[in-house]
This record gives sequence, C-alpha cells and structure tokens, in this order.
Amino acid sequence: MKIVFAGGGTAGHVFPAIVLCEKLSTIFEDVEIHYFVNPKGLEIDILKKYFNLGNLMTHTLKLRGLNRPFLSLKNLLPNISSISLFSYSSIKTLSILGRIKPDLVFLTGGYMSAPVGFASHLLRIPFFIHEGNARMGMTNLMLHKHASAVFLSFEETLKQLKSRSNVHITGMPVRRARMNRGEISKELRFDPEKPIVSVLGGSRGSSRINSMMMDVYERLKNSKRYQFVHSTGDEKIASFLNENYSFVRAFPFSERLIDFMANSDLVISRAGAVTIGEIINYRIPAILIPWEKSAENHQLLNAQVLARENAAVLMREGEITTEKLLEKIEETLNRGEEIKERLSKFYVEDPAGKMVKIMIERLEDLGKHLKYAGRERAV
Repeated sequence: MKIVFAGGGTAGHVFPAIVLCEKLSTIFEDVEIHYFVNPKGLEIDILKKYFNLGNLMTHTLKLRGLNRPFLSLKNLLPNISSISLFSYSSIKTLSILGRIKPDLVFLTGGYMSAPVGFASHLLRIPFFIHEGNARMGMTNLMLHKHASAVFLSFEETLKQLKSRSNVHITGMPVRRARMNRGEISKELRFDPEKPIVSVLGGSRGSSRINSMMMDVYERLKNSKRYQFVHSTGDEKIASFLNENYSFVRAFPFSERLIDFMANSDLVISRAGAVTIGEIINYRIPAILIPWEKSAENHQLLNAQVLARENAAVLMREGEITTEKLLEKIEETLNRGEEIKERLSKFYVEDPAGKMVKIMIERLEDLGKHLKYAGRERAV
C-alpha cells in the first residue's frame, strides 16, 4: 500500500500523521510511505530523530504560509511570492503523485497540505483530512468538501462547517507513553511522593515560558515542594536550569517527553493541538498559556474549549506574574482529581483506530483492493 502524508510547520502537524502511519503499517502489507516536507521546516528533524519508519520517502516542496492581513502593503509582496511558490509546488506535486499513484493521501493541515490536497483532488486520489485545532485552518477549510472523510479533534469545530457529511469526531492520535511513574521517578531521581510538573514550550520552545519559570524556580528554591521536568527548546537554558535548581530536570527536547508528561501531576504549556490532545488522552491537569501569535489565534481557541468546562486553567501571557503563576500551580494541583474528571468529557478512545476503520471503509467503497498483513481485517 502506498500512503502519502502532508502537513507541517510544527510538531502539531507531524505527530498525528506519524501515529496514524505506525497504525497503518501494522495492518497492511508492504506499506510504502511518502511524506511531503518543507526543507526548512521541523518535519525532517522530527521524522529522523523520533520515529523508526522503514519505508519512508520524503519529497520537498518550497512553500511559505500567507501573512495576515493578506492585502496589507507590508504583506502584499511576500504573499505574491508565496502564491508563486504554491503554483510551482502544485505542478511539482501533480507530477510526483502521478508517478507514485498512492492508494490514499492523509493531510493534517498547514500550508504544506494545500498543493498536495489540490493535486489529489485533480487526480481523483482519495484524501483524508485531520483538523487538530478547535478552529479549522484555512487550508483544511478549503479542501474539506472534496475529502473522502474529515476527522476532527473537537466537536466545537463543527460550527464552522456548513456540510457535515463524512465528518467524524475522532480526537487526536497521540504517542503512547511507555514508562510508568516509578520508572520515570527513578530515571529523573525524583521523589515519587512529591508532585511532578512538566513544563513545555511547544516544538519550537518558548523563551517567554522559560523566563517565567526561572522566576518561579527562584521563588521555590528553598521550599522544593514540587519537582519539574522542563523542555526548554534551548540547550544553554537547559544546562543553566540543571546546574542551578536541584528540583528541575531540563532538556532542550526529549523523545521521552510523552512519558514525562503522562506521569505528571500538572502540565504548564502552550495550547497547540497535539499538546491539548495529549492532555485529554492522559487526563493531565494543565495550566495553558496560549502563544499569542499562533495562526488565527488557534491556541487561544483550543485553550478556551477546555477552560469553559473547567477542564484546564487558561492564563493569558501578558497578564501573568510570578505570584499569579505560583498561585495557579498550587490551586490546579489541589483540583487535580476534579480536573481529570472534567477532561473525561473530551476523551475519545483510540483516535487512530477510529480513523483507520473509516478510511478502510471509504477505500473499499471505492473498490480499492487492499492487501492486509493478516488474514483478518482487524483495526
């Protein structure tokens, strides 16, 4: 089976595709995976560093997202250049897809999905879309009417869609945690009886969260009530934190981050789609600090979906002080069991399995001959 994936710019577009890809690789024989990437994006690094996919081939497209507002004098020329790159990439994608002849295409949004989605539609290749954010992005919004099926992480997203045929609430496919609390405490040399707090700045790190947390660590230096695992996105900051605060374990980025996070009592993080999906899946109390410059303010909208149900604490970056953050850390830890219960409202069991089941049904409806790895079709 030949499968094409596209979507990029952040880990939020890459991780769901990879989780789904791993699932498909266990079901079908001779899986051949093609991934469209931006040569300057994070996709290649993530694919090489953290995933072991045997038959993976990458295809590069030089693309840039459109700047907003689209028609302002400042953005006009860059956006014209972006449209030219899109036109060239669409022609290139048509040629590549015509040569590969994939059985299906899976898109996770972002500007990388646009030429691949349009080319798939023109070539009548079945394609599927996953929208991880509460608000559907521009690319997915343009393509969703032509998709064989659309998968959503949030019921909230339905409000944007006039047509809801072939739209399914499946949740976010997330990485599987492989370590338990005892193993994590032993590896990090933590006291298993004390609260563990994971601090995440997103796949690109966050200098603002790093700065805020340094002030918090300084205030907690003598009390040592909590233990922190901190993904800094910056090697120098990680070294500084490890040298100066005995209750902090800092990493620029770690492939075991999902293990640390899943075994935490609290997460302090941005509100990207994958992070929200992991918080829901593992029911982790969270303080969400949305990145104010995210496209269409989607991080704020993601955080608001949980905050409205008291399933997470939302803090706006410009309003945070060290005192307020310390108060929210203690308050959220004290409300841990209540928050876990409220997160259950958003939980969907086995998102990747649900998606694969629907994709197989659509492909069989189209008369595709699918070669399964086993005798039985089990999803």
